[in-house]
Amino acid sequence: MPHTWASSSAIDKSLPHQAIVIWFTEKWASEIADLCPEYAPISLLLRNSRRALSFGPAEAEQVLQTVPDLLSDFSLRRLHGVLAILTALATAEGNPLGSLTKTERVNKAGWPQLDRVLDALHKRYSEPIRIEELCAIGNMSPRTLHRMFMSRLGENVSDYLRKLRVGHACMLLVETDLPISVISARAGFFSTSNFNRSFLRTRQTTPLELRRFVRQHGQMPKLSSEIETADSERSFILQRDKLRQLQV
Repeated sequence: MPHTWASSSAIDKSLPHQAIVIWFTEKWASEIADLCPEYAPISLLLRNSRRALSFGPAEAEQVLQTVPDLLSDFSLRRLHGVLAILTALATAEGNPLGSLTKTERVNKAGWPQLDRVLDALHKRYSEPIRIEELCAIGNMSPRTLHRMFMSRLGENVSDYLRKLRVGHACMLLVETDLPISVISARAGFFSTSNFNRSFLRTRQTTPLELRRFVRQHGQMPKLSSEIETADSERSFILQRDKLRQLQV
């Protein structure tokens, strides 16, 4: 997940802004979650963080207390601090910031072709894009393009592009006061009615309702599929931990 940060006001105006970035690989965190039952919730955190997560003041205060460990000269203390933060965030209820989009790993075979197609979609999502153009970019037939998307991304080209456009629309709805018609056009929809239908299908709410919800609650509304997935994963983690304890 690419990282960035922004701040609208300083906590202490007499001091400069500071950002601490902790680098670790997904494999490292996954192996720790698999080996130690105490760190099992980290698996759920890794999955949910693919859409970026926002945490509240309580979690921020908890992380702030760990900062001295992160800046310690002793590696063991730094490691303890990182694990403490990961477990704290894993057991907290983070709010997803991005739209629900497949982000599963792609097999290496055929990746260059799919990479070129995805690059074109992410650069030109606001433009009319024909399947024939994507096939030419990926040097493949329409049938191969469809099969590659379904097998490696779990959805067809149209659904992927729709979610990409709706995701950009969500950002504009939250970060700007632009009218719905302008957001619709900037996101790649060429009629407001089509935009509203696509948005409702993807986000299970209307653009205006989403904007009102975010301004009232300060977070994106959860999708029913996200809640079901989180519940099922928590159940799996609990069952796995119980089995491990019985084996011990």
